[in-house]
Amino acid sequence: GWGVWYVFFSNRNESVAETYEAWEQLKAEFSDVDLPPGNFDYTAESNSTWNVVLNNKNVEEGKLLGDVLNYPLTDKTTSFNYKSFTSANARDISHPIKEVLTGKEIFFSITSLEDIITSDSDLDKQEIAYTGLLVFVEFRKTPESLHNKLQGKISLEQLRQIYTGEKTYWNEIDSKLPNIKIQPFIPEEPEAIYQFKKIVLRNKPQDIANFEKIVTSQNAETTIKKAIATGIISFGTLGRIGHQCSDFYPLAIVNNNQTNQPKYRTTRSGNDPISLDDGDLCAGTYFDVENFKNYPLGYPLYVVYPNDNTRNKPGQQFAEMLGKTQQGQCLLSKVNLVHLQKIPTNLDNCKK
Repeated sequence: GWGVWYVFFSNRNESVAETYEAWEQLKAEFSDVDLPPGNFDYTAESNSTWNVVLNNKNVEEGKLLGDVLNYPLTDKTTSFNYKSFTSANARDISHPIKEVLTGKEIFFSITSLEDIITSDSDLDKQEIAYTGLLVFVEFRKTPESLHNKLQGKISLEQLRQIYTGEKTYWNEIDSKLPNIKIQPFIPEEPEAIYQFKKIVLRNKPQDIANFEKIVTSQNAETTIKKAIATGIISFGTLGRIGHQCSDFYPLAIVNNNQTNQPKYRTTRSGNDPISLDDGDLCAGTYFDVENFKNYPLGYPLYVVYPNDNTRNKPGQQFAEMLGKTQQGQCLLSKVNLVHLQKIPTNLDNCKK
């Protein structure tokens, strides 16, 4: 179980103890949280990070994450039932949050749209993990490959220029790049597009209008398969494409002269960001939590629930179950989300 390895780690040296201090303060497992008995419905946008990760089988004994969370206790006294919600208007993806406010049937929602929740909105929120956007181009092991020509990175300003049509050929971004047309794609997830407009375009109306004129929308997996065609650039959420590794290269993001590559790998010299020298991105790569906190295209995933005492407990406890137990953080780390604190690397329970 979850406590077996604790004794082993209790004798570690001082520096390791400090590294994992936040981890040690978490409760061990779901049963340590005071979950309310009953059946509780909750929601998220149908094409969102949460909707994707619930169907990930990379958790306990081949179960879907959604199945594990449906009955988190062995006695099945508590049931969390997920009901996806599709907004009628793709621009208005705050409907799941509104459902929590207006509907007695929906107890909480999972969302990354924390800026919609104001201090006077009668809602509380708790972080359970980090997620974000990966910007990618083709990945071929040749010097001519676009990821090599870009030196594995792109700036937020260059992304803005590409996605508003200011720059239409790669050599306009940098004279060392090839004279080929840029093909900017976007994914189908409203959450990804919302966050891209907010972070990269800074919600500027003219930039958004230009963005919507020039982009082609298709699901990220299809774009990845096409990315071998030189000139394509796209982005997608960690939950959907974080596990992909062979056909595309996730670019480091440059902002304020700081370069941040979200994907790390374990090497003989320690833990380092992936680099252009890596021939294989499928072996031993992961998202480093300390680094990801500064990743410009990263953002938290929240549980949002009413702040009145009659309806707040299921959401509050669900958030505690996932965000404040070792079992919950391990599960989320297995479905391409980034846990909130460092996890000891040799814990069998957290191995993918």
